[in-house]
Amino acid sequence: MQYPDDFNGFGLARGRNIIIRDVELRDVVSAHGVDMNACENVLIENCRFLGYKDDTPNQSRNYAEAIQIANHTKEGFSIIGVFDGTPCRNITVRNCYFGASGTPGTQAWPAGVGNHYAVHNLYNSNIKIYGNTFEGMTFAGVRSFKYAELFVTNNLFLNCNRGIMLSNPQANTESSKDADGVQSGLPQSGKNIVISGNIFKGTRSENIYGAGWPKTNTVYAKMESVVIADNLFEDGSASHNCITLRWTHNVQIANNLFRNQYRGVLLSYVSDTSISGNRFQDIKTEAVYTEEPDADYQNQGHTSGIYIGHNQIRRCGRTGIFIQSMDGFHVEGNMISSPATETDNTRSGILVANKARNGKVAGNTVRKAPSGNQNQYGISVTGTTSNVQVADNCAEGKTAAVLVQGSSNFDGIYVHAPNGTRYRMTIGNNGVPVYTPG
Repeated sequence: MQYPDDFNGFGLARGRNIIIRDVELRDVVSAHGVDMNACENVLIENCRFLGYKDDTPNQSRNYAEAIQIANHTKEGFSIIGVFDGTPCRNITVRNCYFGASGTPGTQAWPAGVGNHYAVHNLYNSNIKIYGNTFEGMTFAGVRSFKYAELFVTNNLFLNCNRGIMLSNPQANTESSKDADGVQSGLPQSGKNIVISGNIFKGTRSENIYGAGWPKTNTVYAKMESVVIADNLFEDGSASHNCITLRWTHNVQIANNLFRNQYRGVLLSYVSDTSISGNRFQDIKTEAVYTEEPDADYQNQGHTSGIYIGHNQIRRCGRTGIFIQSMDGFHVEGNMISSPATETDNTRSGILVANKARNGKVAGNTVRKAPSGNQNQYGISVTGTTSNVQVADNCAEGKTAAVLVQGSSNFDGIYVHAPNGTRYRMTIGNNGVPVYTPG
């Protein structure tokens, strides 16, 4: 590059009613194409952001955004203004292209739109990102940092490292300080996020990654109210989940198509969530997988209230739906064909294990592969779980259709006597109903 100086294309602070239209920014060095701080009512449309060079000695600007939407702080934008942490509001980025320029020594942008720091109790809000193309982003196409009212709709993500990354500040970091620089000591997370109608293709890591943060078992910040709907995920990573959500509350994942992915959805410390109406095809491991990997936070009720219903899962290498470390769940009406084909007779179509409790698995259909490796059980509930009801499933497995272990788990239905007494009705090996109070 002939002029490797690290300046923003546009530096905006404390402005409103701004339009940037039909502009091409090329080969920015270590800065941003548009750096906006404490701005309102901004429209950026029909622009092209081409080429980026990280000119820092240690390559420490490998996350820089073509468009940064940020609070106004002295550390973030020290040129002008009152550094009081005022956020941006009502920002629209539409019909833009983010990618490489082809100039020797440059690359595609690390991130297309987003931010990488925050101010406690202040939120950049009403951010609309739609109709754009993000190609080859080396960090993420969209990287929010504790945004509120974020809409990412009808975009195309091609061959990015990540498609969308929903970042949030941990406790006791620079981004957990308030506008006066006083350390809150608390984590904080974004809220009210809609990701819909996008196409993700060739992503090298997660298509969508979002994580809130815990401080203790009683002090934590879950992302709040996330909708992921009507997206197409195709030709994903060979080793990363398509969607990973950690420490998130009130989630809807609906009517998406997952095709050729390593894993469909991984949930960790996620509560009050619905996964419904999705189609999973040719998944290397599991379509849906839950876990609580950190010993300090296991089995404390952080993963709870999960509904997984009416999804179609066709061909997956491991268990189709794997439920573990969860309190309160309902798995119903799913159609699973050819699960657990990675190895023969070792995994199940639906597995409930590892201290999962208070759940129901009902009305599902599991069909083993017509040839080759097949699932061991259609539905398996292990003895390490409790209070799990299995009912009205149509399942196949190489060893058996259904295996329910554990004294408080059962395959059957609840019925009530006229006096209100509840019974569990199960079937003995002789085909005779068995009624047990409970």
